Amino acid sequence: MLKSGDKVIHKAFELGFWGIDHSLYNRPERKLQAAFDAKHKEDLTFMAKSLQNGLERFHAVFGFPSASFIPNNYIVPGRKVVIY
Repeated sequence: MLKSGDKVIHKAFELGFWGIDHSLYNRPERKLQAAFDAKHKEDLTFMAKSLQNGLERFHAVFGFPSASFIPNNYIVPGRKVVIY
């Protein structure tokens, strides 16, 4: 969304915000916090790689594998993404 040149998004990024309240910035595009809101088939590949990386980091930090994953904003693609 930073590539769009939207001034509100850029200002929020500059201030270190990780989200903007819906009542202040209501746009129909995907929400800032919905990192796993797939709009294109290519997004699924990126998401699978991100999940794999996160699982590996979790295991490295805590010493055991994660038993679950909950995406921010509880938004997941309509297609199941499976990591083995």
